Amino acid sequence: MSTGNASSGTERCIGCGSEIEGDGFYGQGDVKPEGLEGLGDGESVPVSELFGFNDGPYCTLECSLEADTDSDDDLEIRADGGTSSSGTGRKEVLRGAVEVWGEDLQIQIAIEELSELTTELARRQRGRESYSATVEEIADVQLCLDQLKLMYNPEQVEMAEQDKLERLKRRVERDRDE
Repeated sequence: MSTGNASSGTERCIGCGSEIEGDGFYGQGDVKPEGLEGLGDGESVPVSELFGFNDGPYCTLECSLEADTDSDDDLEIRADGGTSSSGTGRKEVLRGAVEVWGEDLQIQIAIEELSELTTELARRQRGRESYSATVEEIADVQLCLDQLKLMYNPEQVEMAEQDKLERLKRRVERDRDE
């Protein structure tokens, strides 16, 4: 057990970081995890010791399904049932970039990265592809898209993405049947 950042009991969603009203959603069975009763005030235990993975709290079921879990190792559950993290997970890093350098610069970087990917794909079409360069540009663009998603309301982007995916599914099925 380690000493965590005990707070007034306000929980934050480990998926999106928003403040949770009520009890929140815990991925397995919607109950708080066992094993917290022995913790004193201000103490915490790594989630991996309880579950082997992050299990909440989340603000919604949807957030739990989309949750980024690459910060499992540094997430801890406090004695009060809340969580604390050193903030090194993917979403925290992406949010940090937007906070530190601002939305305008991140948008400019996204434009540049999209252009660089376009160039690599055009090279492929001409038979001059550098596979590793293309992979690097895809990764850069994905990080930029993830930042833009955070800037433009992730829930609305997800809904639009689901609509587009459903439309694509219908087109694939239609063309497959022809």
